[in-house]
Amino acid sequence: MTTVMAGFVLGLAGSLHCAAMCGPLVGVIAPVFGRRPAPALWYQAGRVLGYVSIGTIAGLAGAVAGLAGLGRGLSIVAGVLMLLAALGLATRSFQRVETWWTAQLSRVLRTVGHARAALPTASALGAGLANGALPCGLVYAAAGLAAATSAGPLEGAAVMLAFGAGTAPMMLGLWTSAARLPAAVRQRLRALTPAALGIVGILLVIRGVAATTGHSHAFPGQP
Repeated sequence: MTTVMAGFVLGLAGSLHCAAMCGPLVGVIAPVFGRRPAPALWYQAGRVLGYVSIGTIAGLAGAVAGLAGLGRGLSIVAGVLMLLAALGLATRSFQRVETWWTAQLSRVLRTVGHARAALPTASALGAGLANGALPCGLVYAAAGLAAATSAGPLEGAAVMLAFGAGTAPMMLGLWTSAARLPAAVRQRLRALTPAALGIVGILLVIRGVAATTGHSHAFPGQP
């Protein structure tokens, strides 16, 4: 339950980043659906479903690592990778890649949105799934948390479900609002991503080191 709450808090704390990262995408797709409540909910359901799928895989990987006696090492490695990613995310080269990917995904969302007349629910759900495919440092952090602390796929899915629930209020607000964040504001909010990754990375490294020095009960399924 503590890990699930951590996933929710990570999502809630990262909501401002969601506004910067996903705001332009929502700005593209919401007008296509007329900013109505039902498509907004299906869109969020698709996005969270994508996160749950990632969490299921991450939780399974964590459980396998735990059974192999590698759970502590997995936590340390995941933490170090997040710290390295935090440094990489702060570079302009990654931001260029992020901008390019966002533009490509915007095209996909427009295509999916055009199917709304024939399949309104399915198109909104599909658009949300496409949004979930966007490369996002906060999603990677939550997935790393799920892998390093879950005893199995269900626990991993629960962590990512909580993460998605934490981001939902901001995303719903973006859907229903016609306001667009200025580019300068989005650029500043993107700085939250490396900060969040760095914090989670440090916590995972500490968790792994503490377990190695005698607190082995911190890892589910480990002796």
